[in-house]
Amino acid sequence: MRYILIGAVLFGVWLLFVHTLTITSIALGVLLCSISVYLFRSAIGGSWTAETPHPRSTRQWLQRLGGLLLFLPIFFWKLLASGMGIALLALTPSISFWPGIVKTRSELPSLTAATAFANLITLTPGTLTLDYIRETDTYFIHWIDVSEYHSQTVDEQVTGGMRPYLKRIFT
Repeated sequence: MRYILIGAVLFGVWLLFVHTLTITSIALGVLLCSISVYLFRSAIGGSWTAETPHPRSTRQWLQRLGGLLLFLPIFFWKLLASGMGIALLALTPSISFWPGIVKTRSELPSLTAATAFANLITLTPGTLTLDYIRETDTYFIHWIDVSEYHSQTVDEQVTGGMRPYLKRIFT
């Protein structure tokens, strides 16, 4: 039943994008949605999601939610500040920055947290996560200005100090 429902939802989305109700578009939509449901049946069944070794208590969920609610305004402020910094660099008549690639570690408790960390770094203007090596827990981040780079403060300079908040959310 789950597969039929997901196929019907996919077909509804297909119809929204196609904007026509011809026999060809309906047949193609049914075919593509059926193939999609068949190919991703293991994900639909839930086997792609990681199982937690033990169920989390309500207190743990509330702590994680509190950490997220505390982190969101800080992250949005960092987004705004870095966006303004990039705008300032763009409006400067001479090039006064030196782009480069920085190597850092995540030191986060799970792969989910490391993925969220990489995505948050990429969302911040002036930075882009290029690669993550799981075995060594190492990121390679393209940073727009390495001219004032100091390896002791890489977390604050490149990642904006997001690591402690993510540890609290994903622990």
